[in-house]
Amino acid sequence: MGSVHFDAESNLHILDNQSDQIFVAGPDGSLVRALGGPGEGPGEFNGVTSFFVARDGTYTVFGNGDRRIDLLESGGDFARRIDLDPATTGMILTEAVFPDGSLLISQIVRFDWNNVAAGFVLPEEEGRPLWILPFPLDGDPETMYHAWELPETEGSCRGSLRRGRSCSTRAVPSSRLSTSMC
Repeated sequence: MGSVHFDAESNLHILDNQSDQIFVAGPDGSLVRALGGPGEGPGEFNGVTSFFVARDGTYTVFGNGDRRIDLLESGGDFARRIDLDPATTGMILTEAVFPDGSLLISQIVRFDWNNVAAGFVLPEEEGRPLWILPFPLDGDPETMYHAWELPETEGSCRGSLRRGRSCSTRAVPSSRLSTSMC
């Protein structure tokens, strides 16, 4: 199971990222519908990483290693697909979808074709920015918030979580403040 969301009618939407499907259960627990399935065609998913259900019941589905966005109508019918280029648009890690279709993004990763040895690079930004990216992805991300990032200290640790995110835990020298940022 990848993620779950409720819609305005109290239906539970469950991502099964092993079968590349979204299952919708009604308030009584009965199966309302299943969306997607493995494949490359319209309405089929490949490597779904996350999804969101908007207030109007439409879906935003992220797949193919966060390089594709599928937009579905409220009944689950395919509306359109947006392919993201790792070199230009980049791969995005989305935290939320706003009612107007804008994305709240915690990370944008681009591939540097001029320096293949470097591979994927993060934009040069201080701290931990959150961006808002307008749909249909035709504008530059607008920085919504910049979080301060604690400096590396002895005792800090780093690890990785699902979806390739890194996580770090740090303690301020006084040991009275500790943070975990993922």
